[in-house]
Amino acid sequence: PAFARMGYPLSLMQKLGGGFIFCALSMICAGFVEIERKRAPLMSVNSNCAESGETLYMSDFSIFWQTPQFLLIGIGEIMTSISSYELFYSQVPESMRSVCQSLNLLTTTLGFMCTGAVNSIFATYLPANLNDGHLEVVFFFMAGLMILNLFGYIHVSQTFVYKEEIIDSETGEKVRVASTSSAGSINKALRQDSISSGESGPRRLSRDLLP
Repeated sequence: PAFARMGYPLSLMQKLGGGFIFCALSMICAGFVEIERKRAPLMSVNSNCAESGETLYMSDFSIFWQTPQFLLIGIGEIMTSISSYELFYSQVPESMRSVCQSLNLLTTTLGFMCTGAVNSIFATYLPANLNDGHLEVVFFFMAGLMILNLFGYIHVSQTFVYKEEIIDSETGEKVRVASTSSAGSINKALRQDSISSGESGPRRLSRDLLP
């Protein structure tokens, strides 16, 4: 909303890409916080995470240093989750909305599976006493994965055409029509014309038909 009030409204694809950026920044921030936590002196207070009979001293490091990373991951979650729900509702055929939302939720499951795989790979970096481990490496690795994912997303999203958009046959550029209903009526006419002419391919519209 803030960008929209400034005259720079963000599209769904831009919001999703921004969410990936915030998620990567959160992992980077978490890695540096973990490094500083390990540098902090230990307190003579046993951790609540210690098992019975185990001595696991807490670090003299305020928990509020974790605020920035949780703030960043929260912003990233808002930008990706809400935008993906809107994307899979507004940009798919009405008869496919339930299926597409299910596929959207399936990606969350795949994400948890990838996280479990990463934790298994870096199991030796995550001992019971994190002061002896390298949790920061895991955070930086996850940030790297997010950056790679971002580049892949940018490459794929360049070809995405919104339901409210058409492709100008003269310039090959995307053109946004006045409303979804206008796009629907225009696309219906294009489909009928394609059927009659036997053509197929991306939706294209000559300039004289633009509203």
